[in-house]
Parts: sequence; structure tokens; C-alpha cells
Amino acid sequence: AYALSGRALASAGLHRFDDAQKDFDESIRLRPDNAWVHYNQGLVYRMLDQLSLAAKSFRHALEVTDPKLTKRKRERATAFLQQQGE
Repeated sequence: AYALSGRALASAGLHRFDDAQKDFDESIRLRPDNAWVHYNQGLVYRMLDQLSLAAKSFRHALEVTDPKLTKRKRERATAFLQQQGE
């Protein structure tokens, strides 16, 4: 699940967004409470200017804890949500 999340970010960086989404979906299926995969997915949604989906992913990343986000990632997710008026 962790490798899939990392590969999804790499795919997104290469603008292979369909591949990235497949890897995110599989990673979430395997580890639905992994905050990092939801955070990473939020980063990609933000890159694609899909702000409501990014907010949903960041919000979920702040709620789940297996493993929990680092303090810096929590701060970034919270700041994004505040910018979106949440």
C-alpha cells in the first residue's frame, strides 16, 4: 500500500494521472486508514485544481491515523482547508 502511494505520486509528477488514480485507489483499498495516502491524493487533486476533492482527501487524512501524518503535513492540510473556508 505504501509503495503504491509513492508510485502514484511519481506517476502524477509525470502527468500520468490515470495511473496515479489507479494506484491511489488500490493503496486506499489495502490501507484505508493510512493518512499519508489520503494526503498524497489531496496533493494531486490540488495540482489538478480539483479543490473540493483535494479538501475531502486532506480532511480524511487528518482524521485517520494508521499511520498519522507528521506535524508539518497536518499543518499543510489544515492550512489548505482553512483557505477553502473549512
